[in-house]
Amino acid sequence: MEAIGELTDIDIAEAHQSKALMDQIEDSLRPQARALDFLQARRWTGAADAKDYQQTWVELLNHEYGDNLLESIELLSKRGIKLGSERQKRAHRIAQASRARAQNVRFLH
Repeated sequence: MEAIGELTDIDIAEAHQSKALMDQIEDSLRPQARALDFLQARRWTGAADAKDYQQTWVELLNHEYGDNLLESIELLSKRGIKLGSERQKRAHRIAQASRARAQNVRFLH
């Protein structure tokens, strides 16, 4: 962010450099954003999915889908992954629902 702040964007090359740096920052923060999106979507969910969100959240905290919370959220946020158990399918469905809600609502973190 500091490097972006130092650019003046006075010419097209610096504007492109600013955009490239910002894209890089957003890519590196994506796992954190997905975790925050999940938490916000969980707060917005209806009664029908509340239990599934809670169960998935507990599994995420217990590292059942990866070595840490952010890695797990990132994995479950991918589309088209192959899953074996019903528990994994449920977690994937919930992660996808939270991602869709975040895209529609555009949560502010």
